[in-house]
Amino acid sequence: MPMYCRKMKQQGELQALPAPVFDTLPPKEDGEGCVLMEEPGTLKEATTQEALQRGTIYCIVVRDKKVEGDDFVEIVKHYSKKSSLGTVYLKRCMLGISGGQHLARALEFLTNLFLEGNDIKDGGLATIATALGANNNLKVLGIVSEGFGVV
Repeated sequence: MPMYCRKMKQQGELQALPAPVFDTLPPKEDGEGCVLMEEPGTLKEATTQEALQRGTIYCIVVRDKKVEGDDFVEIVKHYSKKSSLGTVYLKRCMLGISGGQHLARALEFLTNLFLEGNDIKDGGLATIATALGANNNLKVLGIVSEGFGVV
């Protein structure tokens, strides 16, 4: 499937985000600065997406779609430099341990990262924890149901 993104402008869509994610958005955000990746892809594909070309991007959301960690990190790097991307919310994106390890490289470009149900386990979390030691940018890290520790 080709990559597809859109602005999160449908009624109630932003308000349906978990409160900690919603609270990171600018006060008057109306969805124009938040992009929902309905079909994730590569950086090359992302640069052709109208939702990512117009306006300032504050937040990228991906839910229930497989995300390739390496590709996603390149997208985060690009839009954190080109725009104002600071918040990422990934929910049930099948990252696994290697995806969590790739995401650790994105921490320096983000101020807020929320992970939920991506199965990054101990291996992905350990890499993220190590990256946090050298990070001065990330202010909020939310980790929910990631399959780490004693279960």
